Amino acid sequence: MAVGYAERRAPVARMVKNRCKNGDHYCVRATVAPIVEGGKITGYVSVRKAPTRNQITEAEALYRELNQSVRRLCRNMSASSSRTGR
Repeated sequence: MAVGYAERRAPVARMVKNRCKNGDHYCVRATVAPIVEGGKITGYVSVRKAPTRNQITEAEALYRELNQSVRRLCRNMSASSSRTGR
């Protein structure tokens, strides 16, 4: 999730959308922070918390936008491949 960010040695908080075994989804607010020993990152600690309803609504809107953008990109790539014969 946030390893690239955590390498800066600062905690990072993000909304995470997880999938249940039955296929449903749920959101959590995850905070990840590096564990530094002897000046080196030796691991990470993560704390998960239930998000607010507003945070879930915002995350759902972002996921919808992302999925629509990916579908448009795939359609454009497919159309481009058809025109070039690839």
